[in-house]
Amino acid sequence: MRKNGYNLIYIEENSKAAAACGYRYTEHLAWGKAIYIDDLTTNPEFRKKGYAKQLLDFVFEQAKKTGCRQLHLDSGCNSGRYDAHRLYLKYGFNITSHHFAMEIK
Repeated sequence: MRKNGYNLIYIEENSKAAAACGYRYTEHLAWGKAIYIDDLTTNPEFRKKGYAKQLLDFVFEQAKKTGCRQLHLDSGCNSGRYDAHRLYLKYGFNITSHHFAMEIK
């Protein structure tokens, strides 16, 4: 995935990956230059320590440094994602669209 521009960052605690974030630079007619966060996850035993926010802070700074105009991510809609949704809204993200997907068979 790296050859396609995917970047992976993580926070380690006690020799374990506590949290990780994968992102890439994109450019779209509607958004201009942006960073899209493909993955943001925290190992359950390390949740509620602020690691996801630290990773978002890093990506936000990368966006500013590289002239990106926006940050984007998608998040599932099941109840297991509600804590993540609260984090994103508190961080300053807005819910701006529905994501549609289709399986190709």
